[in-house]
Amino acid sequence: PVTKIIKSVRGTPVTYPPPNFILPAPPRKIKKIVEVRAGDTFLNLLNKLGVPKSSAHKAIRAMGKIFSPKSLKRGQKVVVLFQPNSWWETTGNFVGFRFNPTSFKTISVSRENNGTFIAENIKEILEPRDFGAKGIIHSNLYLAATRAGLSPSTLFKLVRLYSWDVDFQRDIQKGDSFIVLVKRLHHKNGKIARWGEIRYAKLVLSGKALQLYQFESQRFGIEYFDEHGASAQKALMKTPINGARLSSGYGRRRHPILGYNKMHRGIDFAAPPGTPDFAAGNGKVIQASRQANYGKLIKIRHNKSYTTVYAHLL
Repeated sequence: PVTKIIKSVRGTPVTYPPPNFILPAPPRKIKKIVEVRAGDTFLNLLNKLGVPKSSAHKAIRAMGKIFSPKSLKRGQKVVVLFQPNSWWETTGNFVGFRFNPTSFKTISVSRENNGTFIAENIKEILEPRDFGAKGIIHSNLYLAATRAGLSPSTLFKLVRLYSWDVDFQRDIQKGDSFIVLVKRLHHKNGKIARWGEIRYAKLVLSGKALQLYQFESQRFGIEYFDEHGASAQKALMKTPINGARLSSGYGRRRHPILGYNKMHRGIDFAAPPGTPDFAAGNGKVIQASRQANYGKLIKIRHNKSYTTVYAHLL
């Protein structure tokens, strides 16, 4: 600021501002965080926070050069920024927004002094770290794994890895144990950004140890082998559905509808609606339709054998 010499009422010279006067810093930007819900768009999110439509359109148009507005997903959080003109303002001029479409990328839209908006694609380099977890199964594998610090996504991968050799509906017993070494990606502040691939896993079921080691090649990508070099992937899965319980097994049983005993030539699993089924192995789909009382039916041919999946609501 320019120092001015002014005269007081009594004629005494006064310096303004005072010699040691320090101007206060401009007010910090106000952040408003909004979570995307089903049916939301960038435009209605910004309008809900009081952003003028003209400014919202300009900001979205600038973002569209590096990120499609249609790619907005439910559950994402958008940080909208406002610049107040004074400390006592609770809002201010809209100056941009930012959000994270992935764990290692930030889309930032900011307003220039001339009123135009520019968009930036900021990529963060994540630090890989190995994380080890072990535990003893007292009631079920899910509780033991989560208590050991594993994420649900890693547990899902673990089940898929062993689904060729282990029937998770019947082979898991109280007292069984596990060890898992998994790669995690961290932000600079140490927070977990993403869980990566399993490097090593060991299941001890009824005293028998089953170990799997990760191996990566340019031709086949990531594969898993046991200590003898045999591939973890076999011909057919023993657990072709995730998170289900065994509701009936193979053999003679009383038919729940017809009321008499007959041979049951399959295994029934019960799971909540929407649970994905897996093909037990590579094969050719030879039938996919509805069939009488069985409901939806998929029949797959694996070389000389067949697997049939019936899906019906009870």
